[in-house]
Amino acid sequence: MSREKLMCILANTMNHLSLTLALFGRSGKMGTRIEALAMRDFGFTVVHRGAPCDVAIDFSSKEGLHAHLAIAQSAAHPLVIGTTGFGEKEMSAMKHAAKTIPLLYSPNFSYGMTLFQQLASSLAHTLSNARIAIVETHHMQKKDAPSGTALMLAEILAQASKQSNQAIPIQSMRIGEVIGEHSVLFECGNERIEIKHTVHNRDAFARGALIAAKWLVGKPAGFYTFEDCVEGVYEKCTSERFLDR
Repeated sequence: MSREKLMCILANTMNHLSLTLALFGRSGKMGTRIEALAMRDFGFTVVHRGAPCDVAIDFSSKEGLHAHLAIAQSAAHPLVIGTTGFGEKEMSAMKHAAKTIPLLYSPNFSYGMTLFQQLASSLAHTLSNARIAIVETHHMQKKDAPSGTALMLAEILAQASKQSNQAIPIQSMRIGEVIGEHSVLFECGNERIEIKHTVHNRDAFARGALIAAKWLVGKPAGFYTFEDCVEGVYEKCTSERFLDR
C-alpha cells in the first residue's frame, strides 16, 4: 500500500499511531498476516493476548469466543471479530457483550466484497423474479461450510428479492489453497447473469480488519459491522486510492 493510500485512510480514523493491539489467533494464517501488517503499515504495537491494549482482533475459532469476549469486557477494550462458523448462540453472546464494549463483527473484511454485496443486492432487487444461487470455493482447511460470507450474501439477496434465505441455494466447494471465491448466479429464463469476487491473498482481509480496529477505537459500546466502517472511512477515499493495483 502506497503512502498516499495509507494516509488517506488513516487521516479519517485516528490522528495518532501509538495504539496497542492484541491478537486472538495470532499464530493462525490470518493472525500471521495481521501481525505482519499491523506495525509496518498501520502503526500498531502488537502485545500478548490478555495484556492491556487499545483494541483486540479475534481470528481464532468459535470455541474461544466466550473466553475472548470475557477478556475484552473485563479490560473494557474494543474487539474486532472475523472468526466464522457462528450460530445463533454465538451471535447472541456477541450482541450481549456489545452492550458494554464496542464490538465489530464481520465474516469478511474485504472492501471488494462490500462492493460485491451492493452490486448483488441491486441485481436481486431489479431481477426479483430470477432464480438466484450462490457458489463459494475455499481451501481444504476451512472448517465451516457454507462460508460465513455466503450465508451473509444469502441474507442480503433474500431481503433484496423478497425471498426467504432458504430459497437461495448455496454450493460449497473445498479444494486446494483457494483463499476465497464467491459467485452469485441470476437465472432469468433465456439468459443468466453471473458475478464473481475472488480474493488473491489474505492481506485483503488483514488490511480491512486493521482499518476496522483503528476505526473502532473511541467508539461507544455497540454492535458494529464492517459496512459501518466502510461508510465511516472508506467512502472518504476513492476506490482507486484504496485498492491495491
